[in-house]
Amino acid sequence: MRPKKVSTSVRTHKKKAASSRAKKATNTISRNLLLPDKLLPAFFQNIQQEDLVILFSRTIEQSPIAIIITDKSGSIEYVNPSFVKIGNCLPNRVVGKKLIDIRQSGVSAELYAKIWKLIQNHRFRQIEIKIQKQTGKIFQESARIQLVLNHHGLPSHFIIFLENTAGRKLSEALIEHMEHYDSLTDLPNRRLFNQRLLQHIRDAKQHKHKIGIALLGLDRFKKINNTLGHETGDLLIQQAGKRLHQNLNQPDTIARMGGDEFILLLPNINSFREISAKANSIMACFAKSFTIDKRELHIKASMGISLFPEDGQNSLALLKNANAALNEAKQSGRNVFKFYTAKLNALATEQLSLENDLRRALENNEFLLFYQPQVNFKTGNIVGMEALVRWQHPHLGLLPPDKFIPLAEETGMIVALGHWVLRTACQQILLWHQAGFPHLRMSVNLSARQFQEPELVESILGICSETGLDPRFLELEITESIFTKDIHITNMILQWLHKKGITIAIDDFGTGYSSLTYLKRFPINTLKIDKSFVQDCLINQDDAAIVSTITSIAHNLKMHITAEGVEQQAQLNFLRNLGCHNFQGFLFSKPVPYTDFTILLVEGRSLDNPTA
Repeated sequence: MRPKKVSTSVRTHKKKAASSRAKKATNTISRNLLLPDKLLPAFFQNIQQEDLVILFSRTIEQSPIAIIITDKSGSIEYVNPSFVKIGNCLPNRVVGKKLIDIRQSGVSAELYAKIWKLIQNHRFRQIEIKIQKQTGKIFQESARIQLVLNHHGLPSHFIIFLENTAGRKLSEALIEHMEHYDSLTDLPNRRLFNQRLLQHIRDAKQHKHKIGIALLGLDRFKKINNTLGHETGDLLIQQAGKRLHQNLNQPDTIARMGGDEFILLLPNINSFREISAKANSIMACFAKSFTIDKRELHIKASMGISLFPEDGQNSLALLKNANAALNEAKQSGRNVFKFYTAKLNALATEQLSLENDLRRALENNEFLLFYQPQVNFKTGNIVGMEALVRWQHPHLGLLPPDKFIPLAEETGMIVALGHWVLRTACQQILLWHQAGFPHLRMSVNLSARQFQEPELVESILGICSETGLDPRFLELEITESIFTKDIHITNMILQWLHKKGITIAIDDFGTGYSSLTYLKRFPINTLKIDKSFVQDCLINQDDAAIVSTITSIAHNLKMHITAEGVEQQAQLNFLRNLGCHNFQGFLFSKPVPYTDFTILLVEGRSLDNPTA
């Protein structure tokens, strides 16, 4: 069945009616706007009044912006076709009604209410509001109010221009996105990258930190493009960009420079070890193959790195030097990263070698524990010990924790290493208990990385159960950085451990994110005063005040205090007078292996008997 045709006469009638309404409204306004010829623009001076009315009416009728004309009381006299379109409401449904009584789907009642309030307050300006629909989408609406005065200078009408700005805002956002993002990968483009780099250079100059620029190119990408076609090459670039993006953390930035090259901005770098770890992590993105159209593709990458401020003071120099380092990486065999300076390349090689050795160290039983005695001020006797890991490297000798613990944390190997430390420490203190020293407590450090493990509590309690150690004799030392993570989960873990009898100590208190709030909220048993404060407490008034304040806080919160790094008798006396409970340091004993610590216990080493 064919659709029913609308007769030409009906369409003509509707068109004439709309035009008549527009002329009537325009005529009303134009009568009130009649001006002497000398005040009219030159364009209008030669137009007859009737023609001027027709021109105005057609302009209003054809305007893409919705227009409402009301009298001075807010009664609607005219709406144009654009209003009908966005308002989904025929003219006869609104003409004659008050502005605040309009109810329609295209424009919110809230906007009309605001318009009328502004009119009542004699404020004629543009307003914009955001409206959230039931669907969850947010639309922006704007309105501009124009007052029309008659010959006597009194308000006669109001012209209201309405616009749903969502589409315009969306278009503007789309144009903005296209200007700053790559069309193939949707990663930032060179322009946005340079903007961010300039901002981070300014920040780095102010805060004295480093920035890493890593220029990365896919190895032998041209061969894939020529063999499998540009479409496959584009898909490979998309997947590589996505994989690199997923590997980065805020506020790192990855951008596509064009072709098969990506560039990474790594701000807030604090050490060479950190940038080296990031580089290894980036290169690891290409360890797995890529699957495109059911075809498995193995591709590697080369990378050149420059550092601010060492390799350049501005973006141009940094990019130039990163490109030079990338060329060197490709010439040296590809699938490697190179720093711009030879010295950093040597350090990177050393770092990579150490990381490889570290991965094998646990399997080869190269780690061992040393123990530093913790001594009670009142009794002078050993009451416990802190377990400190050492690495007996087959070529470099005995390495202290600061040589490999940061690397273990960056690579995630700290989890397995920490598990080994805890198990070994629990096994050895149980042997001391069985040898006639049942009062001893073992302190073991727990890294922030270990705290992210979902089965941390089960792992700790499982080790206590397997070794037979009563959890009351285990103290876990945590750093203040843990409290910057998820507070709820952190509190839940600590409360659970506390209920099982394990005590919690804050290590290096005062050097990190210090807050009295978490001392009150969390089950903290011990504060450990950092050795940096203890060492200078006799010659630096600020350090002395910090030590005194920490001690006072601990006493008021009924916590134990352990001072680290005590090397002089005067420091010992100062801490004893403040009321510290325990101390550890070279004055009594350096960290020693299990056998030597056993000798200290058997011989009865104490403050009263220091040579035993």
